[in-house]
Amino acid sequence: MTDLDKLQECYEVWDISKIKVDERIRKDYGNIQELVASIKQDGLLHPIVVSKDGKLIAGERRLKAIRHILTEEKKPLRITVRILDIVDKYQRAIIELHENLLRKDLTWPEKVLAEKAIHEMYVAKYGEKTHPTDKVGHTKQDTARILGVSPGNLNRDLKIAETIQSLPSELQNNVAKNFTRKEDFVKTVKQVSVIQERNNEAEKFEEKIKKTETKINYIVKNFFDTELEENKYDLIEVDPPYGVDLLNVKKGEDANRSDYQEVDLSDFSNFLTKVLEKCYKSLKQDGWLILWHGSSNTDTNKNALLKTGFIFTAIPALWIKTGPGQTMSPKYHFGSSYEPFYYARKSPEATILKQGRSNLFMFPVVSQQLKIHPTEKPVELIKEIILSFKSFGEILVPFAGSGVTLHAANKLKMIATGYDLSENYRNGYITKFFSKEN
Repeated sequence: MTDLDKLQECYEVWDISKIKVDERIRKDYGNIQELVASIKQDGLLHPIVVSKDGKLIAGERRLKAIRHILTEEKKPLRITVRILDIVDKYQRAIIELHENLLRKDLTWPEKVLAEKAIHEMYVAKYGEKTHPTDKVGHTKQDTARILGVSPGNLNRDLKIAETIQSLPSELQNNVAKNFTRKEDFVKTVKQVSVIQERNNEAEKFEEKIKKTETKINYIVKNFFDTELEENKYDLIEVDPPYGVDLLNVKKGEDANRSDYQEVDLSDFSNFLTKVLEKCYKSLKQDGWLILWHGSSNTDTNKNALLKTGFIFTAIPALWIKTGPGQTMSPKYHFGSSYEPFYYARKSPEATILKQGRSNLFMFPVVSQQLKIHPTEKPVELIKEIILSFKSFGEILVPFAGSGVTLHAANKLKMIATGYDLSENYRNGYITKFFSKEN
């Protein structure tokens, strides 16, 4: 038996204009035309429910449909209503919310907001039980029992409802449209929270850094929009956003992937050629270029290097990732445990500093929990690569990403400048690397 069944009732014919509709929990009324067609065929199976003072309790969708039918058929706007003897505003609100939860499926935002409103109504009516020994009062467990959901799920939904209500009204009304699944909304909220916390931390550390001689050369700007001095840099490290569908290959829920902008595979060749042309002009005659690449675009990288005039060996160096390999199909493929890079020069003047060194660089990967960028490489690896070619000078990083190359250069007392489109990654770089030093 529901709360509706326990109340004294009567039926009367009312003019629709007499029914007062206050703010309702439902925002999405679904396909009213389908309901209109159903009522035309089968009649109104469930009457509209009102209180004695004319407040609508249940049936706003039906009211909209009936109004449409009567207007269309040019009939008087009068309907039979079910009148409940309700004076208590809390009871009226609770019945309305229960009714909405039991009728046409609410959107998930409406559902969590309805659950929150029901809980708050019960607390307002009976008081909140703050201690197990309290003889009166209402708890979240009570609400969960009434709604037939687990306390854990209710508690989660209440938190989600609070988050929705904290949004500006125009965003609240579009939550269901922008997020078809509750899980997607929760994931996005977590990502935004991480990014906001990172931004706040970066702002705090940046204020401290301004008081020192340290300079942050991580510039949020498109590399192609920069004016670079010719023959300036001793080493340039290019780790381009490969066209390998990284966001799907590296599944995850962290905020570090949200700003990653990958170049489409069909455009990658032209993109890389333009990058290398710009780098060639900026590299010193005795400078070196490091070009990371995936195994699927080896030929693309080789052709771009040849086209732009670089001198290089066709055999790349390899970062050997100590530890488990990565594969999306472990049944059919071994895990990949290496990442290649070409090392190229502008002229014969450039010579390797660590002559005779193996072309294998064996270093563990950065753990997922510590990454601030999906393709972040370990600092010690980058330091070793730099020192294999240069012991001093200036470094350019067209795609700064996590900023690890800037940090490695800083550790080696070298000057490095990096560019990236993401303010989020720049803030991640500041919070991760400068927080250890301040």
